[in-house]
Amino acid sequence: KKIERAFYKAFYVYGATHGDQGFQQMTDVCRCSLVFEDFENLYRCYTVIETLAQQNNIGGILRVKDRFHPQHVPFGYRDVLINMYCPESRIVAEIQ
Repeated sequence: KKIERAFYKAFYVYGATHGDQGFQQMTDVCRCSLVFEDFENLYRCYTVIETLAQQNNIGGILRVKDRFHPQHVPFGYRDVLINMYCPESRIVAEIQ
């Protein structure tokens, strides 16, 4: 995420409800994307990520958003978002 967008979200979006600690609510400062040809490989990868997150004592998976339901996602875009801590830190990363 670019610094301008990160500042905007921390100050205007999260700061409104969390005050000076709004920046701690950000979950996508560190983000990566993985692309799969089919559901089988996507969910296989999810299982690997879940296992590694548990084995490395980094808090496991914090949140999953499975956005494949067509009624809730416009224009046919679909993805799965996984939030977890980066190894050896409290920074929340997003895998999309």
